[in-house]
Amino acid sequence: KDKWEMTVWLVPSCPDDACTVDITPRHCRAFKPKAGERFRWTNTSVATGKAVQTGEVVADKWGLITLKTLAVTKGKNRITVGR
Repeated sequence: KDKWEMTVWLVPSCPDDACTVDITPRHCRAFKPKAGERFRWTNTSVATGKAVQTGEVVADKWGLITLKTLAVTKGKNRITVGR
């Protein structure tokens, strides 16, 4: 209930090797942010194990968090959000 994770990547047929995306976790069973609650997030390369990006996000008035302009590659990225 204190953490949400997801592995994302570009499919091999994608014409680009990397892109940026916005991700909003929805319909989570246990992870339930409250409005105004702060979270830390990381975007880690699965291939190297190194953090590509990190940051903080605040849940909006509906309890949703949106991670903006995350870098995603064909090599897979692990997105982690935690309290």
